[in-house]
Amino acid sequence: MVEAIQLTTVQGNAPLRMGGSDTDHLRLYGSNTLVRLRSKFPDVPPGDMTIALRELARFLFLSANGPDTLFFTGNELIDQIWHALLTETAEYRELCDRLNPGVFLDHSGVTFPDYLSSRGATKVHEEQCSWLASYVSNFGPIDEGGWPFLNLAQELAARMQIDLNGLNAFGRELIRVHGSSTSKDRAEFDFDAFVEAEVRPNAQDLDRSPTALASALSRVIGGMERSTKEQGARLLSNAQLDDLFGASTALAFCAWQHLAAVERLLSLPDWRAANPRLFEEIGGGGQLCGLMTTHLANPSGSSVAGVENASGFDLVGRSPWVCGHGIFEWF
Repeated sequence: MVEAIQLTTVQGNAPLRMGGSDTDHLRLYGSNTLVRLRSKFPDVPPGDMTIALRELARFLFLSANGPDTLFFTGNELIDQIWHALLTETAEYRELCDRLNPGVFLDHSGVTFPDYLSSRGATKVHEEQCSWLASYVSNFGPIDEGGWPFLNLAQELAARMQIDLNGLNAFGRELIRVHGSSTSKDRAEFDFDAFVEAEVRPNAQDLDRSPTALASALSRVIGGMERSTKEQGARLLSNAQLDDLFGASTALAFCAWQHLAAVERLLSLPDWRAANPRLFEEIGGGGQLCGLMTTHLANPSGSSVAGVENASGFDLVGRSPWVCGHGIFEWF
């Protein structure tokens, strides 16, 4: 039984997006640091180095902003990169300050058996579940690329006798059950601050990266849904949508598609009754949907339904046509 979940949430850290793009890494680590780090690992394939840098950044971010301790989550390569980063003391201090101003992350050589002995099995299990919920909440599900690099995720999945899809589903369930009651910040969403701090400075990146665009869309939809606290309430006013178009046309267009689909689904009580979990995910930004969703209301005979599985939802049935360009998780 898991009782003490604490979620770490991103607050105004758009320049520090913990993605895997070169732009993300340059903003976070700095060009000189990246050059030195990569030169120290010449035999590591570039793709592996990119993922390792991404997962190290995510671990350090959650450690810097989390409410409790967190035992190292990565594999040996990530640990070696962390050690190499520690030797660049000035750059490492600046990195910690970017992750959370005023915070410096110490490195400890304590082994996991010693850590487990000092904390206790129940506390450590809750810490690991908190890490999983925070990871999924901030960065989305653990992907196939990151999975081999995250020893903690593999150990947690093995202990629970589930696979990667099952682990991600468990993380989403932890967020659903514990998220609203464990973090005041998750129940509040400052739309204007989000646009000014996270959308405007990164509009070009949002236009170029489907991953970044989907992440931003999930945050604005989920944030507004949590702020209204009323299922079915208007998620964005016309004025807010105008502001979003002024900041990022791509993000605003995708938000408009999603909200149009939500509005149509709100007029379908039978469909919502048949797909309650899927509608909850769509309304909260956990699943993103596009224009094709509106065809679920088509009286000409769309038979599309969402069937839940371990990793999310499968769409089954028939529909007249599908549109979208790689942003949406659910059509």
